[in-house]
Amino acid sequence: MYIANTKKNTGLLIAEQRIELAHERAAPNLNLSKLSLKILPESLFKLSKLEKLDLSGNYLSMLPIQIQELEKLEEIDLSCNYFIDFPSVLVGLKSIRFLDFHENQIEALPKVISNLSNLNYINLMGNQLDSLPEEIGLFNELNFLDVSSNYITKLPDSIGACSQLQTFNFSDNQIDKLPKSIGNLKHLQTFLFKGNKLNSLPETLKLSFPFVIQKQRVKQPRPHFKVHVPVCDAPSNL
Repeated sequence: MYIANTKKNTGLLIAEQRIELAHERAAPNLNLSKLSLKILPESLFKLSKLEKLDLSGNYLSMLPIQIQELEKLEEIDLSCNYFIDFPSVLVGLKSIRFLDFHENQIEALPKVISNLSNLNYINLMGNQLDSLPEEIGLFNELNFLDVSSNYITKLPDSIGACSQLQTFNFSDNQIDKLPKSIGNLKHLQTFLFKGNKLNSLPETLKLSFPFVIQKQRVKQPRPHFKVHVPVCDAPSNL
């Protein structure tokens, strides 16, 4: 049983009340943010109609396999939690389009993340990533990618295969050179790269998209040591 039969804290009780109400109304959206949750109520996984789930601003560090029972889930916000490992159980949710993990402590993305083929929004700002997998190029529907404020030293050549990418933010990393393939991003509109170690940009990018290469203020990248400083609002007092 995922949740032990122990005295339930106030946040968990509020979560169960909201879940019960969502079940009664067959609601497509559910907000369980800022409830100081460390675990998820079992009743959550019975919401078969759920399409959007907000779990931001809690104390979560893992997800149970039961999350895969939310087969209609399209959007999940897990920002401002305490994930170190990317929860691979999410790859069982084929309908996911929106994935927000900003301000966690994720150190690496598994190759199986490419199974989430319908993703069009990924926010991984403010984690502990030092690289992106080559499989990132398999996201044919991706139009928003934010990996700013990490420790990435190199972008994979496959990034140029993200053919629908419109917004790409990799500011405040440790990157000193960009792959030429980045010039293949034909739909790119917003391109943010300040706070890296770049001395120049590929000609393929400058020639193809002069309108996105706006003058960005160059600043020294942050020191290359790993320390997690949460910037999210703390869970509300219950």
